[in-house]
Amino acid sequence: MTAPTDPTSLPQSELAPMRRVSFAWLLPVLALTLALFLVVQLFGAKGLSVTVAAEQGHGVRYGDVLRFRGIQVGRVGKVRLADGLGTVELDIRLDPGAEDLARAGSRFWIVRPQLTLDSVEGLETVVGARYLSVLPGPIGAPRQLEFEALEEPPVADSLEGGGLEVVLEADVRHGLATGAPVTYRGIQVGTVLSVGLSSDATIVEVRAHIRSAYATLVREGTQFWEVGGLELGLSITGGLEVSMDSVRSILVGGVSFATPDDGGLHVSTGKTFQLHADPKDEWLKWKPALALGSALLPEGSPMPRPIRAMQRWKPKGLIARKQSRSGWLLAVDGGVIGPRDLLTPRLETNDDGTKLEVRGKELRLEAPEPGPSALVRVDLDLAGVKPWNLKLTRTLTAPEACLIVGDPGRDARGLSATRIGEVVGGSAEVNDAIGFDDGWHGATVVARSDGAIVGLLLVQGDDARIAPLP
Repeated sequence: MTAPTDPTSLPQSELAPMRRVSFAWLLPVLALTLALFLVVQLFGAKGLSVTVAAEQGHGVRYGDVLRFRGIQVGRVGKVRLADGLGTVELDIRLDPGAEDLARAGSRFWIVRPQLTLDSVEGLETVVGARYLSVLPGPIGAPRQLEFEALEEPPVADSLEGGGLEVVLEADVRHGLATGAPVTYRGIQVGTVLSVGLSSDATIVEVRAHIRSAYATLVREGTQFWEVGGLELGLSITGGLEVSMDSVRSILVGGVSFATPDDGGLHVSTGKTFQLHADPKDEWLKWKPALALGSALLPEGSPMPRPIRAMQRWKPKGLIARKQSRSGWLLAVDGGVIGPRDLLTPRLETNDDGTKLEVRGKELRLEAPEPGPSALVRVDLDLAGVKPWNLKLTRTLTAPEACLIVGDPGRDARGLSATRIGEVVGGSAEVNDAIGFDDGWHGATVVARSDGAIVGLLLVQGDDARIAPLP
């Protein structure tokens, strides 16, 4: 008989707690990381602060926005009465990237509902909050942190770069007001910028702006007269006669002008003319053949016709939205020349890449040859587009009068030599580039002297410059 086995001699199992990986410690780490990120974002988002003094607050409150070109560029931080209670001071915090708006010559004003006899402005602020608008001063102007707000928005024509400003002298006001139209043969070609007494109070001075496309109409022999108001006449044969130029001219007045066949030389900004109460019969018969549009170039010089293009892409990410960038291209043999940022694919996009829409076609962009030039040439097959003769191109060597040609539906924009900065390697900055928004990016720059293309206009924010063709 076998002896029983001793239980203590058998192998014994040991029970041990199962080890599990715990992620509970990640929660405070993530919370701390998120808090640090928010703190960095909060302090990093603080931009430059400026103070704007206004005669009236017009309901502006803390948190109301500052806008430029229709987008937010800052926010009102404080609203307070100045010392002496004479004005209202608004502390405005500019958004990062908008600090350059704080420069000498910048103009601020409060946008609010304004009902005048001929227009309604600021209508969106009737049910919404007030906001401020700003126009930057000249490029290169020194930093400035204190400003005085305009009581009224600046006249639209005064924002246009180039053009011609003349001074009209009259014995009386003739009912003219700021914003009154300046017409040539019934077509508005300019606007009255201001009406006021001369420094010695002996005459009334009317400052008028003529758009750059029509500046050539004004010569030394040009005659100006007032056209506002309602004129009544009573005669035995004709009965009651009523004469008016337009409803608007009745409300804010108006100015018209005519130029004789031999009008003389062109005039420059600041030229003074007499403003007559009525035109002479002979003035209304003048029909000079003055150059406009393509005739601003030498005889026989063709006017370029840039091609509109749109670049579209979608950044990587689940909530990323499609983005776009538009501009103009110059058609040449076998392809196009345009801004590098318009013809170069974007980095970090989704699988669709970067697309270029031009003349109804959608093309996938490939990276062009690397190089320092801001313009690139890309091979594109554009059927039905007449290429520009590259023999009609040259390099800009010194500032000279030019035309900026973009949308065929818009007038070519004149660019005087005084607005072109130092030329280095065919490239030059455009001074006071307010008149050139993103809609002019890639527009052709044509020399007035010989009609040759000397480069393309590149617009980036408030800056514009001429880039030579590659």
